[in-house]
Amino acid sequence: MVHKMLLLLTLLLLQYVHGNYLSETNTEFHLKNEHTEIHISKKTGNITAIIAEGKNLLSQESTVDINIHSKKSEGKIVEIDCKDNYPQFARVYIKQEWREAFLEHQFIIDSLALRWQVEIFCKSNVEQEVFLNFKIPAVKKMSHLFYPAQDTVFSINKISTQIRTYRRSFLIPIFCVYNSEEDYGLSIIAPFEISKPSLTFSADKENLIVTYNHLRLTENRKIKVAIYVVPHEGGWRPGLNFLLNKYPEYFYPAVENTKIGEGWYYLGNPFDNKNKIMQLKNHGVKWIELHGHFPFYGLYTPKQKDWGIIMNSDKISLNNWEKGVGKKSNSYKNMQNLINLWHKYGIQVYLYFQSFEAWHQYAEKYFAVDIARNKWNRPHSAWKLCNLMNPDPMSKWGKYIIGQAKDLIEKYPMIDGVFYDRMDYWEYDFAHDDGITMIDDKSAYMLGFALEKINETIFDIFHKNKKGIWGNNPTSIEVCKNLDGIMAEIHPSALCKIQYLGLVKPIIFLTKDRTPKETQEKLKYALLYGAYPSITFGDVKCQKLDEKYVSLFDLIKNRKWVLSKNPIEIPEGFRGNIFRTPTGDYVAIIISPVKSQLIPHPFEYEIPIIINIPDADEIKHVYLLSGDWSGVNTIDFKRKKTALKINLPYHLSCSSILLSKKRKYEMTRVSSPILIKERNEDLIFRIENPTDKKTCSLETPWLKQTKAITSNKVKFNTRVPKDTDGEVEIKVRYNGKEYKMSCWIVDAISITPKEDVFIKFNEGEDILFYITNNSNKKRSIDINGRFIKGSGKVKTPTQFLLQPLEHKEIKIPIVAKTDGIIQLTLISKKEEIRKLFPLKVALFFSESDLFHDDFKKGMGKWTLNRGKWSVVNCIAKGSGSSHFAFIKNVGWKDYEFEVRTKILGSDNPAVDWLKSYIFFRLQDEKNFYRFGIHGDAGIIDLHKCVDGKWIRIGSSFFTPERDKWYALRIWVKGTKITGYINGKKIIEANDDTFSTGGIGIGVLEDAMRCEYNDVVVKKL
Repeated sequence: MVHKMLLLLTLLLLQYVHGNYLSETNTEFHLKNEHTEIHISKKTGNITAIIAEGKNLLSQESTVDINIHSKKSEGKIVEIDCKDNYPQFARVYIKQEWREAFLEHQFIIDSLALRWQVEIFCKSNVEQEVFLNFKIPAVKKMSHLFYPAQDTVFSINKISTQIRTYRRSFLIPIFCVYNSEEDYGLSIIAPFEISKPSLTFSADKENLIVTYNHLRLTENRKIKVAIYVVPHEGGWRPGLNFLLNKYPEYFYPAVENTKIGEGWYYLGNPFDNKNKIMQLKNHGVKWIELHGHFPFYGLYTPKQKDWGIIMNSDKISLNNWEKGVGKKSNSYKNMQNLINLWHKYGIQVYLYFQSFEAWHQYAEKYFAVDIARNKWNRPHSAWKLCNLMNPDPMSKWGKYIIGQAKDLIEKYPMIDGVFYDRMDYWEYDFAHDDGITMIDDKSAYMLGFALEKINETIFDIFHKNKKGIWGNNPTSIEVCKNLDGIMAEIHPSALCKIQYLGLVKPIIFLTKDRTPKETQEKLKYALLYGAYPSITFGDVKCQKLDEKYVSLFDLIKNRKWVLSKNPIEIPEGFRGNIFRTPTGDYVAIIISPVKSQLIPHPFEYEIPIIINIPDADEIKHVYLLSGDWSGVNTIDFKRKKTALKINLPYHLSCSSILLSKKRKYEMTRVSSPILIKERNEDLIFRIENPTDKKTCSLETPWLKQTKAITSNKVKFNTRVPKDTDGEVEIKVRYNGKEYKMSCWIVDAISITPKEDVFIKFNEGEDILFYITNNSNKKRSIDINGRFIKGSGKVKTPTQFLLQPLEHKEIKIPIVAKTDGIIQLTLISKKEEIRKLFPLKVALFFSESDLFHDDFKKGMGKWTLNRGKWSVVNCIAKGSGSSHFAFIKNVGWKDYEFEVRTKILGSDNPAVDWLKSYIFFRLQDEKNFYRFGIHGDAGIIDLHKCVDGKWIRIGSSFFTPERDKWYALRIWVKGTKITGYINGKKIIEANDDTFSTGGIGIGVLEDAMRCEYNDVVVKKL
């Protein structure tokens, strides 16, 4: 009995409870909160278990590795302590001795998460560069990986190692893994307040690894690094929700002014007049960035009352400008009058300002010591004729910029705020020292730290005066602290990353779209990511597209992300998001990335959507709005507990679903916006609170009818003429109001190619077509195909069946040697539908070519300048850190040049984008034009390189696909340059830098694997 009592007493002593957060055994500490239990080994100091929902998420121990002078070492525990301070937190302290440093671990748990913090201090007086890894083996038991740089998640069983660099690949330091079936997940987060000279996250089949790079270890200063370990439900949104609650000052606007003015954007200048401003108001512009008011970058409040504007020019020297030489093109009086005029029309004004760049003459004369320099002591590249400055608030330049901010308030007290440009610099400045950063044993200054510091002062200046701040292209969450709104500029890829910075803050998407395709892409992705767009730079067609989307963007004003586990479920092939509005309603956005109203592609029907929200029982009405047609439709839904099930009845490229607790619209459409030719169709409208003795009238291009109102629904019946096609406007008039809507007129069976029909290969290729049964009857269909212009072969599929409203993708093999037109005939019973499709072909070889190469004899004709090259089965393959091959011939002047290229991706796991280029009028390896696929920017672009310096000439939206052949073609005659992809014109420009020259293929700046075949150059 005594023995048993002693044993019991021993067990009690070994496993006593400190409080609700901390307990221990003889081998481990246990840190607990309501949903998580963390086990820490007393022997190794490692985390042995992360237990959530009764499951250990780890496959082995979590560890910390330290790397000094590229040498790893092992540590031993020299001190252990613990403290329970319930209900605030509990802490376990472990000190380890390593060969060259001491590591102090603090494992701190509170009601939300575990913070694993490590402080490093040196054992010697030698400055050293340190790398530290947190390794969390929590991948094996998970199904998916997410990090905030794209809209989709990775399936873990399909990924190899993923390595992503913070500030470049993603802008919020979080990786999330989760198991969707068993409903648990884990987010690993680098705390925002911890300085990060360089940070990488990686994931393989077993581990999540967070690496703090380029840390400077000194004798008298500790280095502090940390991660949060956040178990949660089986999705990625709860990890972001933790951050939103933990760091609200980084995600919420600091002043309300910016949220009030959220809306369509315009890039203004000091020369906008009343007529322009009235036009912009009518287009729905809510705020402007007023740019170009200052004489040059770096000087935003001149001492003179009027001044000349230099901007990007050296035509007038700084000394002469200061003497008053040149035209006085702007003044404080003009600016004040202009700002008041914008305000008269209800448009907010944000004045351009920034901290990083200065006109090189100004910087060199007054602030030379603060110019940021690279490791070769050369100035960093910046905007045209500018120096990149180090804006540390204690530097001469930093103090000057703070003074400029104060002067802006004094000179322009009526502004709504400032547009704070260039929040994207995070280069390393080797001319200065931040006390934290060391690269290759050289002290440096990570410029993002300087921006964080100076922002505290500058933001305070504007916010004290109730002025809002829009920031442009921030590349880290840290620089967003107390920022009011965020801009993503030019590229959808930038918006894709920045969307996560705007969980609450408003976002604007500035593009310079000039074609309908670019405008449509701008609108779709801005809506998906919860951003308002800039108004189009294009013609009437682009403006009409903007107008169709106005009502959709109105729904998401002041929206917030829904960050519960899985609030929206959509089928594969679609992309979606969901937001909560200030009124407590929800807006779900659904887009089809590859489909367009411009071709147009056929509609899809009855798409299953599930919305999971806690207050689903309060939703009474569901409305459908579309970027593809005008008007508001009422649609049905089913409710099951917290889930709303919606069969999206009709969808083309973009749909917006409003889930509302109250009625929102006086007039909605109940019937389909899709009408079939030569069919009797009902157009049905719902009227809320109809008034007695009222009538409702309908006007279409072929019909005018008036009906008496007898209930809350009114129905018109009409037969759609055969010769009507595409989108048509309809007008409904009721109670003195006119409601403008549109319908799409389609055939009973629709067929459309996924892309423009383009034949890249001599032997022909399979062209993907969409085919849709738009009727409610089952259809047996035959397809016949023939050329009605040009010649070739069309092999159509045999008879097949389409169910009612069914949508299929079919491949039709086509062979052609010249441009032409094909006709496809759809036969269903006695009904025939004929459709014509223009067809274009690649540039095939001929005897008159200036040059062609099928690589049958290798690459003997080419100068292999960079990378690794090989030829397999007549396909040239380039790879390496970069690869470049060219033919130098200064005699070629006006020509067409085409290459077929396939992008296989990169061997570097940190490079997850796709690139491939062609080079023309090439003089040498530093002087040429370049055209091609710039995947990390989401564009195709045209550049020139002059003595190694790059200048962009033009760009257009484009999202490439891996392992797909593209035909890149350039047409150059005189100063005119036209770029094509797959036979479609995509860029036009004029430039006279190079008039003759050779050709090239490759990628100069990234590790990329590409294939090339059938190079051809034809004289014009």
